[in-house]
Amino acid sequence: MGFFYENFFVVRSMSKAFTATLLSTITSIAIAAPFAAMDDYDWVVMETPVDPATYKYDCHNDYKYETYDALQNCLYNLREDADNALSKQWNISDKVFRERNAIYIKVANRKNPLVFVDYSSPYEEDFNPYYSLQDYDKSRKLLTIHQRFYEGESLTLVNLATGFWQDFSLKAKYLS
Repeated sequence: MGFFYENFFVVRSMSKAFTATLLSTITSIAIAAPFAAMDDYDWVVMETPVDPATYKYDCHNDYKYETYDALQNCLYNLREDADNALSKQWNISDKVFRERNAIYIKVANRKNPLVFVDYSSPYEEDFNPYYSLQDYDKSRKLLTIHQRFYEGESLTLVNLATGFWQDFSLKAKYLS
């Protein structure tokens, strides 16, 4: 019986030593592996998005838009014209279009389109977030949608080939 315990103890000790050596080797390899650097990414400088409501008509200062509904209709028409013009310019008008307060994006692997809807309320005039098309990378088939709201901004990237989309929050910087 003593022989069995002595051999078991030797084998168990060798097993622990082997495991410890293996783990330390793997750890040192993982530490020596290169980390991602800033140069490993493709950085794109994007232009500041222009609110389409500011370049064609003056919905806020025109006397015809005295009611909230009339003002919203003016803004919906402006944003619809601007976004549909961009999608035509980028030759994606068959996949991306705006109708009134919503942007519709048809993608191959979904039965229904992706829908990004503007929110508006007459009781929260400062908080009326809206979406607008910002950029399209034809080689990667990446559409960038900008959302502006009271507290900040966000960008949504949509891959038109796969239907995958992701939001990126941007914080507004205010000087006090």
